[in-house]
Amino acid sequence: MMESSGTPRPRRTARHRVMDMIARRDHSEKEIRTKLADKEHTPAEIEDALDYARDNRWLAEPEVISERMANFLHRRNKGVIAINHKLREKGLPSVASDPEQELEKALYLAQTKWSKEEPPDRSMRDKIGRFLLSRGFEPSIVRKVIYEKL
Repeated sequence: MMESSGTPRPRRTARHRVMDMIARRDHSEKEIRTKLADKEHTPAEIEDALDYARDNRWLAEPEVISERMANFLHRRNKGVIAINHKLREKGLPSVASDPEQELEKALYLAQTKWSKEEPPDRSMRDKIGRFLLSRGFEPSIVRKVIYEKL
């Protein structure tokens, strides 16, 4: 890129990019590596930037990031399978399932799909089941919602 004076703008360093990323939100090391590699930084530059971030204690512990991300996805009514899949993509540890919370979320979502005026017929139960499975709920939770709670 050229500045208005006609001189090329210096390339942003990997350290600057890491600072920018972490200033917006916590990132896992895997996310940082991927994003920096996409910006065509060399592996040595990426390692230097990560070491710099570690030395300055900018990187949160993976367990902390994992809990924050899981809470965010719980508020979006995602099931534990979808949550753990997202965490694996980001290189973070999985979270344990809370059956009561999962059942509560699944029941809430099922009730938003089904009008309570009449009992759901087979096709509606199938539709609700597919929807809940697509949101990452465990099959046992889906069965419980469809056959016991509706």
